[in-house]
Amino acid sequence: MNAEQPSRLLYTTSLSRWKYFRRALLALLAAVASFASAWALLEAANRHLADRLLLDITTLLAIVLGAWFTVRFFFNIIRFISRRSMEIRIYNQGVMWVYGGETHRYKWKQAVRYRQAARGWYLFNRPLIAWGANTLEFQDDDTRERDALKFTAAFGDPRVFGRLVTPYAAYVTSMRMGAALRSEQPVRLHRKLILYPGGLEAGRREIHWADLDISVKRGMLIVKERSPRGKLRTVKRYNTHRVDNVGGFLELVSGLIAQYRAAERYHRQAAHPASALSPRS
Repeated sequence: MNAEQPSRLLYTTSLSRWKYFRRALLALLAAVASFASAWALLEAANRHLADRLLLDITTLLAIVLGAWFTVRFFFNIIRFISRRSMEIRIYNQGVMWVYGGETHRYKWKQAVRYRQAARGWYLFNRPLIAWGANTLEFQDDDTRERDALKFTAAFGDPRVFGRLVTPYAAYVTSMRMGAALRSEQPVRLHRKLILYPGGLEAGRREIHWADLDISVKRGMLIVKERSPRGKLRTVKRYNTHRVDNVGGFLELVSGLIAQYRAAERYHRQAAHPASALSPRS
């Protein structure tokens, strides 16, 4: 990141675990009220105070509501116990999050891994159900220890988080991966996707950078190989939610592919200068 730029807050959100306790308390009161209503309706039915069929229907409804609120009570109690209160702030210079009385501050240049694994089903741009987390991992410059922020739907819309974080994480991780390859070190993005200085290994297939084609469609990272005749063949497909540093990988690979293809054309023209200069028929 440019150190001359002033720090600017891009996004902030917070989560209080006590909200789950309040929801659990309300659900408990609603469950007690529902079961009490069911008991009163049963007493009314035994005393023939109203139509029996009507009382049976309303009693069943009260029992169903009581069971639902009981489930909600235990659900929120589990959330209250398992989750921590947290505040998250995204800046143009880095990320800060606070939980358990500890403040974690990292600059973007310390990012080492980003995986967008949060997913959900949305209706009118509102989540019906959401699962997974966007994981942003940093490395301390002094201790070399790693710290990870996991952003789930409990903090807000993971898609908004992704749109803000991806450009920064992609730039930094692409630089890190490029440095590793220049040092002759492989980079593993997935258990079946490994980058090497001369190309990558997708599944059990090794592909040179000049013969590689990469695209992302509908949440799938598609790896293709170019044949000597110029035709593309799909080698492997990966769910982007299971691949690390997809944005950085795309930035790095686009440059490497262009570089190696230009070098390939140069060597081909150098080997056949006459054919390269002759006019096409």
